[in-house]
Formats: sequence, structure tokens, C-alpha cells
Amino acid sequence: MEFFDEIELERLLNNLYSGAVNTSRLPVDLYKKTLDTLLEAVYKGFGGVLGDFPEDSANKLLLKHFEHNIAIFSGAKTFQQVKDMSSLVFTSEGFKRDFNEFKRIIVGDEFHEGVFNKYNKNYLKTEYNTAISTAQMGSEWIQYEEDADVFPFLKYVTAHDERVRHSHAEFDGVVRPVGDEFWKTHVPPNGFNCRCRLVQLNPEDDVFSVTPDDQIKNLPKPDSTLFEMNPAKSGYIFDPSIHPYTKNIEERFKVASEQNFGFPTPPKPEPIKETILFSKVN
Repeated sequence: MEFFDEIELERLLNNLYSGAVNTSRLPVDLYKKTLDTLLEAVYKGFGGVLGDFPEDSANKLLLKHFEHNIAIFSGAKTFQQVKDMSSLVFTSEGFKRDFNEFKRIIVGDEFHEGVFNKYNKNYLKTEYNTAISTAQMGSEWIQYEEDADVFPFLKYVTAHDERVRHSHAEFDGVVRPVGDEFWKTHVPPNGFNCRCRLVQLNPEDDVFSVTPDDQIKNLPKPDSTLFEMNPAKSGYIFDPSIHPYTKNIEERFKVASEQNFGFPTPPKPEPIKETILFSKVN
């Protein structure tokens, strides 16, 4: 995945080394590259950009929430990696490293990944895939609610191969009404790189039985609390109260983080309208 070219990376390294870039002066270009990359994933998963959806539609409102969420996430990610990289300009003894040594630590070599690559290749690839699948579920959920009169039930389906996680295999075949509370926390993706999906069911055409309440109560939670949500209801791709980028910001930077570190950010949209109330399992 193309991110920074050599000139952009060299400029960032020099600015970090000189102190021109630090946790109080974050690089806008790094933020924008992160934002644009993850928004590309959101649009891909959601099936369009804002202009593709009618005004006052549920799709447009949810996509606005996703855009705002990704902007906050990108600001926090920029802050965290600059914090990590700038801390390496000096050794633990307080001596400034040789620039070439600093560069090697940041960009890596044949033996080490490097801090920059960890954030912008390894992590970013997983974040990109998560943004696609989560945005896709958000879009699909709106359709599930619109179709609830004809398809009032949903079935959880795994990829049915040897790569399926044991915890996700326990969800396979679960059938519950669209408005069931189970879907408030267990819609795919239920973990990083999850390939599970939901299937709509019509009682007149499909043969199935609803999964009993007792069985639902004994099912495991998603792989992480980060996935324990329904994105169409939360408006999040990455929950800022849970994800380490946003959750682990030190108190002295809280005010800056609340303003997204001064980065250009779309306004927070109006709350998502509740169309289907989730019913609790007895």
C-alpha cells in the first residue's frame, strides 16, 4: 500500500530529528495521508461517497458519522506515531542519536520493521481492511432494517473453512430477528480480518429455526470490545473510547485531542435516528 514517497519520508525524518515536528506540532501531511487512505476504505465498503446518497437519507447521515470518526481516529494515530518516533531522537541516557541511526530505527532495515512501517504498513493494512468491512456492515444494516417487513430474520454465516476462528464458528448458524439485541453487539466483523456475514431470511420462503435464548446467552463475545457494536447504530468505524490511539492519550494532551489536534475535521453530525429498537433477550 503506497503511503509516503522517499522525499516525503525524508522530510518527516528531518523535521522529527530537528524538533520541527513533535507532539505539539504535528505534520498535516501525515494526518491527511492517513485520513485519505482510511476514507478510501470507508467509501469502498459503504458503496459510495456523500454525494451518492439523497439528503436526509439514513445512508448519508451514517456516512457523515463515519467520516467524522475516521478524522478523529487519523488525528489520534498521527499523534501517537509522532510521539513514538520523536521519543527516539534521544537515547535513554539523554544523548542525541546520530541521524543515520535514528533513521534506521524509524524506517527499519532487513532485521527490523521500523516504527514508521509498523504504523503505516502493518497497522494501516489491518485498519484499512477493518474500515472496509465495518463500513460495509453499516450500509448493509440500513438495508436490513428497510427490508425487515419482508426479511424479519438474520442468519450469521462464517466462511466455512479451516481459517474460521473457533469463537466465530460458535456464531455460525445463529438466527435471530432483525431487532434482536444480539445484533447490537455481534454483527460482523467480530474481529480483525473477520470474513463472516449475515443472510436475510423470509419465513415464507426459507426453512430455519430461531436460535433459543439460552443458547444466545452462552455465546462468546466478539474478539475485542472494539468490535462489540453495531456500526450503523454507533456511527463508529473505530470506537474512540476503546481504541488505544484515542483511549491512551495522556491527560496533558486531552484538550488538544478534543480539538483533533487542530487538524481539519468535518463537524460532528446530528445523532443517528433510531428506526428499530433492539429487544432484550429474556
